[in-house]
Amino acid sequence: MKFTYQTSRETLRSMQEQVRRVFASAALYVNQNATDAQKFAQLYTFLTERSPEYKIETSITPSYSLLNHGVGDGKAFATVYAAMCRSAGLDCWVVSGTKSGEPWYWNLICQDGAYYHVDLQSSREAGNLLQHTDEEMTGYVWDYSAFPVTGAAA
Repeated sequence: MKFTYQTSRETLRSMQEQVRRVFASAALYVNQNATDAQKFAQLYTFLTERSPEYKIETSITPSYSLLNHGVGDGKAFATVYAAMCRSAGLDCWVVSGTKSGEPWYWNLICQDGAYYHVDLQSSREAGNLLQHTDEEMTGYVWDYSAFPVTGAAA
């Protein structure tokens, strides 16, 4: 088998390095003495302030496009946020499901032993990081058996 890519190996390595630098900046942005709740909020702020006017589109280079050009979809946001959280030592997963019948991605975080849903797109619209329990996720559907119940300590 032979694979052909539209982008050169050197360009891909450069893109990878640019994403790595952004992740390193995110790690420095997080106050290591902060609570988990503060760290989740700091990473949310870091991500949303990179490009105040994100353009919601799908990209063949989701992390790179989101972090360097402000172009990404819900999956890119959820995936990048989860990776940044894990880099900071926080528990965060990507959840795929639907919202009002449409494909949708969001995060599940573990904060102080309790789990919460975080929909970054809804949080951006509200202007701050919103955390929800399962009961508050009206209109969302996901594989409930694949994730812990929210709101209660683990």
